Amino acid sequence: MKDKKISDREFEEAYKNPDNRNMIRMVCSSFSNTLSPDILESCGMLALWKCLRSHDEKYGQKFTSSLYRFVRWECIRELVSHNRKPTLTQETTEDFEDFNTENDEIMEFVNLLSPSQ
Repeated sequence: MKDKKISDREFEEAYKNPDNRNMIRMVCSSFSNTLSPDILESCGMLALWKCLRSHDEKYGQKFTSSLYRFVRWECIRELVSHNRKPTLTQETTEDFEDFNTENDEIMEFVNLLSPSQ
């Protein structure tokens, strides 16, 4: 089945539905110890949009059951993407201990950077 196009109005109506919001809240609460509230809200809204595009009544599954799966998948996907981000380890930081910031050439380049860089 092709994904349906969803209008803003359709999304808003689905988001206002208390059953849908309760399902999103319930699934997201199980990830509240590992994901921030902002990320959880984003996962819920993205899952709702994807579910609206993909859910088909002809398979006999309730919309909220599909929504449960979509929210759970989005939260898991977000967890996986967070775990893949590189972090500085003790080994990595030791590589920079002997870095000499007095080097004029390097400082020239650093001074060319904007404050945000």
